[in-house]
Amino acid sequence: MKKTVAFITAVTMALCSFAACTHKNTESSSESKTPAPHVISVPFDAEKAEALSKETITNYFNAINSGDIASSMTYQYDNDMLKAAAVMSGLAAKGDSADEAVEKLIAAYTETYKGHTLTLNEIVSVDSIPENGYILLDEAYGRLSEINKLIEKSGKKIDPEKISEKYGEITDFSSYRREYEEGYDVVASISVDDETNDQEMLIYRTVGGNWQIDMTVPAHMQKSEQVDLDNTASSTAGSASSVLKKMKEAGKDISGTFIISSDGSQDYNVPASFDMADFRSRYAEEYKGAADASYFIVIDDEIAAYAVYETSDKKTGIYPFGLIIKKQGDRLSYDELDKETTYTKDDLYDMCKSVIG
Repeated sequence: MKKTVAFITAVTMALCSFAACTHKNTESSSESKTPAPHVISVPFDAEKAEALSKETITNYFNAINSGDIASSMTYQYDNDMLKAAAVMSGLAAKGDSADEAVEKLIAAYTETYKGHTLTLNEIVSVDSIPENGYILLDEAYGRLSEINKLIEKSGKKIDPEKISEKYGEITDFSSYRREYEEGYDVVASISVDDETNDQEMLIYRTVGGNWQIDMTVPAHMQKSEQVDLDNTASSTAGSASSVLKKMKEAGKDISGTFIISSDGSQDYNVPASFDMADFRSRYAEEYKGAADASYFIVIDDEIAAYAVYETSDKKTGIYPFGLIIKKQGDRLSYDELDKETTYTKDDLYDMCKSVIG
């Protein structure tokens, strides 16, 4: 991990593992019930959001730079959440009190930051926090709240390992939904000493609460968003395969290896015998993606073998996830995409077109 990110996120590392578990545990529950989206009291204003973000990050960094780690932690946790974070930090020992755990946490981060300077260079971008960001914030808060309950039951002497075991059995955090006054998804250029990097963070406050900063949830927001995009790409392919099956049952010729695109001008290698009008008519009833999104589907061996879905703001989902088609003899197979490369729909379309020939 680069030094900038490591130092900036150090205070939130205890929360990071909670958010990771949150993403894993909530995917199945979201299918059974969909809560109403959060209603944010303060409308988004880019100019105001940038000024507030600068002020909040600067105050946070000033507290760290001056050695006042206790004050800096108020930007990470509500007062009653700090004890939970300290107990789960790995620094607390069996027999410690929760207050002693907090003292150890503050001492550790005081030592970590000593001799280093954190600087906000500029706000690169600022936007509203998306709904999945608020959901993850609620659930991370809920996990800390549940730990607090376990700490209170333990009395003055705690057993972090025992608390961790009991905590791992908790799955329902639905009662910890919070109401937010305002919130911003911020990318800031920040430096630790002479190293500079961009860091995404959520800056928000609940109704009646203080300004908070979270730098762990954005990574899980991105994972969650990518899962949704890839699932939509999968659905795009699945719907196409369903339509092809119905066309075959109706006596239509669906053979060949070709590309069907939401932009008809990018249909490629489609056999003259394929009834495109029938496909598009049927597919319009099956398709579940956004109306302003675009996609392409590779048809091979009478099924949708590959699909790419792209939103209007150029975010891309792939089916099968992380793969690209390749020729293996007379049939299509798959290769892994480079994990370090970002691919657009057009990039993947050109690659598929090249494979089909």
